[in-house]
Amino acid sequence: MTEQRLARVRRVCLSTVAGMGVALSSVVAAPAVQAAVTPPAAACYPLCTPTLSTTTKVVGTGSKVTFILNQYRPGDEVKIVAGTTVATAVIDANGQAKATVVMPKKVGVYTVSATSQSLPGSTAKVNVYIPAVKAPAKCVKKKACVFSFGVAEPKTKVTLLAKGAKVVCKEVTGKYTCTATYAAANAKAAWTLTAGAFKAIGTLKVS
Repeated sequence: MTEQRLARVRRVCLSTVAGMGVALSSVVAAPAVQAAVTPPAAACYPLCTPTLSTTTKVVGTGSKVTFILNQYRPGDEVKIVAGTTVATAVIDANGQAKATVVMPKKVGVYTVSATSQSLPGSTAKVNVYIPAVKAPAKCVKKKACVFSFGVAEPKTKVTLLAKGAKVVCKEVTGKYTCTATYAAANAKAAWTLTAGAFKAIGTLKVS
């Protein structure tokens, strides 16, 4: 091979290697694509509007009620207050927690609150009703006999079971009454009134 042909081959090889070097350096220098970091949707960090709920808002005195806390800051300790009863819960990574609270032994409407201990302004509230039933001791057959239920959450389903009687229950602004009309006399007529998780039982005399 002549000296001129050898020189030409050298130039071609060097040019090819140089081209490959540029291509490789371009690949190495290209910036890496960063994956988008999305926090858990339920975590609501750093702060969302917290919520407090329960499956039933009408209960009996001293009942155990489970509350569901949602949209609090993960890791927070939350204090739940229901009348004189206090409980605590720790929020999980999804901003949620459950807490069981023993309700007071006195009838009334209780505003239950759940407040974050690290963010005092992060509070949620819900009303829980502990009603009282006023039932007659005596009734007269074929005449209206009235049971009053007191205050409960509006649109609560109230049911009065009174064997041998025609029953009608109605609500007026959260206050409930049930009218039972007995067809015959009964020395010991049993009745059961339910609403939510609340239940009352008793007997009366029908003359």
